[in-house]
Amino acid sequence: MASLRQLIASFSMLLLCYSANNFARNLEQEIQFLDANLRPLLPLAIDDFTSLTSIDKETDSFVRTFTINLPMEAIDTVAFGHSMGPELVSYVCQTPNQQPLLQLGGRYQFIYEDQAKQRLFDIIIKQQDCGK
Repeated sequence: MASLRQLIASFSMLLLCYSANNFARNLEQEIQFLDANLRPLLPLAIDDFTSLTSIDKETDSFVRTFTINLPMEAIDTVAFGHSMGPELVSYVCQTPNQQPLLQLGGRYQFIYEDQAKQRLFDIIIKQQDCGK
């Protein structure tokens, strides 16, 4: 007999598959789905310094803009970019609910800004990036 944990895991996987199959019929619908689910949460605190402050839809991209509540001078932008790039690629490529957009030929863009809205770092992630 399956344990409660196994049943919950199976049910969660079914929901994930159902969502992907029913909302990701095409790229435009998937981007709309992501927008509809994230927009009501904005602004969304990520940690003590970082917030997801906006999202944008483009033809083939879903763009998330984060604000780091620190001045540019307090951030080592080179180290930040070297650290965040691989982490974001790993997150997108290893998170099942991020896959439908990529599989449909879409892209994710992550933009990080300081408290004055100066760009610190940005990255675009495509399906091809997941095989590296």
